[in-house]
Amino acid sequence: MIPYCVRCGLTETIFLETGKFGCPDCHDTFFPGKLIRVPVEHKNLLTRIKDIKSVGKIEWSDVTYRLRLARCFRKGFFPFYTNEKDKTRSLLDRHGFEMGENAREAKVNAEGIKFYTGDEDHLRMEWMQTPVSLAKNGCFHLPGSLRFLYEKGLWAWNPKVGFLNSCPTNCGRGDRLSVQARTNPESLFLILSSIENQLGFSLEFRKIADESKVSRNEKDTVLVQISIKNANPFQKLRFFKILGLLGLV
Repeated sequence: MIPYCVRCGLTETIFLETGKFGCPDCHDTFFPGKLIRVPVEHKNLLTRIKDIKSVGKIEWSDVTYRLRLARCFRKGFFPFYTNEKDKTRSLLDRHGFEMGENAREAKVNAEGIKFYTGDEDHLRMEWMQTPVSLAKNGCFHLPGSLRFLYEKGLWAWNPKVGFLNSCPTNCGRGDRLSVQARTNPESLFLILSSIENQLGFSLEFRKIADESKVSRNEKDTVLVQISIKNANPFQKLRFFKILGLLGLV
């Protein structure tokens, strides 16, 4: 008999095809007694990070720092079955925020915060800061108006894991720290070669397609993102160390 979740009916076959949970109980159904964690590599880690110094000076522009939180409601089902947009919009209205249909359409408020929904999570929050605002306000310390994002009674939660989301890799802290910045194509190879042995341990790097650069006469630059997802304190410390060596903090 094919294993399935007794709460939402999602079968193991469909889960393996989609890679998405259907409800909070799916985690214990398909990962009984296991914690979904990105592995941490300690061996030669500091030596590898020091190798980044050999890259030399990299010219950056349009640098922004971002914090993203992903949440799914505790009651009901995940977006695999229902997106709960009305419930999400009502929640945000009560807390004085607007909801966008997606990341592109979401409006950024005066604090640099925006909310939107999507295919994987009932709610996503992004907080963007520039180097100037980050230096002025310090690291991402969530204001009191965002405390509802940590209410365990509201969001899907497992005491062994943390916050539960549709995507297994978002389970735990449910956050992503990232930096987006522009650089020249020649530096792209240097950046990749210097951090490639750090990738795969929660650290991610990607080139972002940016259709607006042509209108801004930035044809000779590329937009890149370096991020760390659902990481533990040790991994986040390494992340900021890498950003410092690359000249991004």
